[in-house]
Amino acid sequence: GASSGRVCACSLRSRLVFLMSASSSIMERFVIDWLMVYIGDKMDRDQFGGQAGHSIAHYLIEIKNFILYNQDLPKPLSTIFAGVDISKGFNKQDHNIILTILGDEMNVPGWLLRIVASYLSGRSLALRRQGHTTGSEPMPGGTAAGCPLGLLLFLVMFSGAGPPASQTNLGDIVTSTGRMRRPMHKRKAKWVDDMSCMVALHLPSSLVADTRPDIPRPVPYRGRHGLMLPRQSNSMQDELDSLNLYAKSHKISVNHQKTKIMLFSRHKIYDFVPEMQLIDNQNIEVVEEMKIVGYMLRSDLKTCSNTEYITRKAYGRMWILRRLKALGASRTRLLDVLQKQVLSTLNLGVPAWDCLLTEQEKLDLERVLKTGLRIIWGNDYTTFEEVIKEGNLRTLR
Repeated sequence: GASSGRVCACSLRSRLVFLMSASSSIMERFVIDWLMVYIGDKMDRDQFGGQAGHSIAHYLIEIKNFILYNQDLPKPLSTIFAGVDISKGFNKQDHNIILTILGDEMNVPGWLLRIVASYLSGRSLALRRQGHTTGSEPMPGGTAAGCPLGLLLFLVMFSGAGPPASQTNLGDIVTSTGRMRRPMHKRKAKWVDDMSCMVALHLPSSLVADTRPDIPRPVPYRGRHGLMLPRQSNSMQDELDSLNLYAKSHKISVNHQKTKIMLFSRHKIYDFVPEMQLIDNQNIEVVEEMKIVGYMLRSDLKTCSNTEYITRKAYGRMWILRRLKALGASRTRLLDVLQKQVLSTLNLGVPAWDCLLTEQEKLDLERVLKTGLRIIWGNDYTTFEEVIKEGNLRTLR
């Protein structure tokens, strides 16, 4: 059977990481291959995390395509977006539920279920901090985030959350001719434990006047027209209620603090404050900007906030180049560090947002490369074009 291994938390704030032998790690790959024969076609099509050939760019493109497609229809639809986060998803998995899903819903044979059961049993937890290690404590539930099989089992557990996956590829829908286009009313996208749920609405026919006498004052900017979305038209609340039921039945905890609501709309006179709830009598916070999988998503889909975020992060790593240069590292080594540690932060999910950049944002991104090259070349720096040629590099453009 598969070795269960030992879980170690290297610090109080770190994620749980598996400590296991090389043979156990190899065995995990065998078990994953065997499982995928039975569950591969039953996994959620909207799950981009943990899937070969997928990146966060696919996840972000899926979200933006849904929003822009509905906004470009003859009767534009607005999108209510819910960014849902699962709290300690790997740590709170119930082993019995995992085995039940694999056996009853995905028809995994008994011999393979026994291997998975042996993998989940006999796990222990130890805490390391400042060179000291505590004693081991048994862990009757959960899987570690640092092992492939633990990730797959979490994806199995989370597979049924959210609206059913569409059987039509989004690319086939958005590339259809204008006359053949039909609204997409509901869709989701997942990246491991982060789920984005989207619902499209025709606001002019859905909103009504807000006549409630106890409206909190002052009203937010989006509530300036005194409109509200009635419960019978609020299909996003239906999805949140279904998610709550799924989380309770599968013993998953939704992080209410990190779950946010955004409204993507081209309407100016049909504006409103989306009131959604995961907890009774407590509305989810409505934001105009939020970070999902390292990307700053804005309600107007502009990329200026993301550009500012990633450039600030890249500049924060320039000290590595300065320290290594002071220690005498060669120019070749410094260029390697520049590309892998600094410029890599500017390439995160770039296919999803590079077409939206303004000229000023392109200059801001290019300035990061110029700054790094100026640190490396020092007094030998002449012009940007000559240094690029000498270092056999390409500009970010």
